[in-house]
Amino acid sequence: FNGDIADRGPNACEIFMLLFAFFIEDPDCLIITRGNHEDEEMNKLSSEEGGGFHEEVLQKYTGGIFMKFEAIYKMLPLAAIVQKELFVVHGGLARNSKSSLNTSFIRDIDAGIVSC
Repeated sequence: FNGDIADRGPNACEIFMLLFAFFIEDPDCLIITRGNHEDEEMNKLSSEEGGGFHEEVLQKYTGGIFMKFEAIYKMLPLAAIVQKELFVVHGGLARNSKSSLNTSFIRDIDAGIVSC
């Protein structure tokens, strides 16, 4: 999955949970890269502004669960290399200037690419 799972409409929580269940059952069965919607500031925007995931989580769960999603975002790779031939990266960075997922962030990381 190439990012933006948090931007899948009113059932993004359930989509994440399903993907997590697949991953727990077999960690090699899927890879999720981080998109611009896997970002705390982007999630806190309203759905009309391109966000909405924070609101969805709070309607269904608690702020503690949202914090768990934030922790998971930070573990997601920014890119994947498939069979040593294809470089896969999500096409967008957050438009929100407060977002931590920006070019400065990318320049400062040591890795963030997973091979599969």
